[in-house]
Amino acid sequence: MNEREEDLRVPLISFLLCLCVLIGGIFLFLYLFVPNLSEPWFPPIALILIGFPWLLWVLTYIYTCIKRCFGVSRNNTDSNRQISRRASTMANSRMARNASTTNGSNNAKEKQAQLGSASLNSSHCSKSEDPSITSSQEIEMPLTTSAPS
Repeated sequence: MNEREEDLRVPLISFLLCLCVLIGGIFLFLYLFVPNLSEPWFPPIALILIGFPWLLWVLTYIYTCIKRCFGVSRNNTDSNRQISRRASTMANSRMARNASTTNGSNNAKEKQAQLGSASLNSSHCSKSEDPSITSSQEIEMPLTTSAPS
């Protein structure tokens, strides 16, 4: 099973943020509609609890902007991925050329076509995936593979 599927941080944080909004809404509801049960500290606590997720998302947005300004740019990451793909494709085409020179029959051409399609399938990820996920998968990909003799 994938490590990302076993990670409980995102559901746990989402649950806690929803709980904050729910409890804040209950305090606000009690203050507005049930005045004999309300306390004077209900409105500030309600606004803090309801505003906490908003504050968290704003801080996350600011962090993302600062990270892009001072961190590695996205274009640099994309160019590194393209270089990695090119190197993988070149290694596969080199192996296919070696196989075709040793084996002059049509079987070599079939192997070359299979190697080319395998390299395309292994090096290209779907566009819906997060760039950090694809980069971690590409790190684990071997740069060269041995050709069958």
